[in-house]
Amino acid sequence: MAGLISKKIIFNLINVTITRKNKLLMLILCLLLLSSCVKEEEEAPLYLEEDGVLVLKPYQWKRSLHKEGRYYRLSNIDKPIIYNNMVLISTTGAGGRQQLSLINPADGSITWSWDDYFSQDAGHVYLTNYHLYQNRLIYQEGGNTYCINMNDGITYWKRQREYPFHCGISG
Repeated sequence: MAGLISKKIIFNLINVTITRKNKLLMLILCLLLLSSCVKEEEEAPLYLEEDGVLVLKPYQWKRSLHKEGRYYRLSNIDKPIIYNNMVLISTTGAGGRQQLSLINPADGSITWSWDDYFSQDAGHVYLTNYHLYQNRLIYQEGGNTYCINMNDGITYWKRQREYPFHCGISG
């Protein structure tokens, strides 16, 4: 009982001390403090194994490299083709047509796309033997040879032979 009385006395003293002006001032102060709170953006977590080996880093960018959101055909680029700090990759155009695209790895933007094949139904990208000289990419696919300007993705020239043959172009 004595503890209950002392709590009431302390509460009354605090209540008397805090006037209406003080309550208003404290309310404004609390509102200012709350309005200055900013939620910090969380960084994507790094995934580490038990021994501290990094196994997964967050994405720099993410986007579909296939028009219509579907991947239609297989492609094969034997080794990375890097030109002016950009990477040549296979992407899918409208109707599932394969194309070569020069992509900026920093932001995922496509600089140009090329699909100037001889046949309309062609478009299987199989780049295992090629030669990159200055700004020209030359590659053989069956009986067809293509030379592409790496600056703008325009065909320099292309040759079609009557019969396919295997030719190793390297450089």
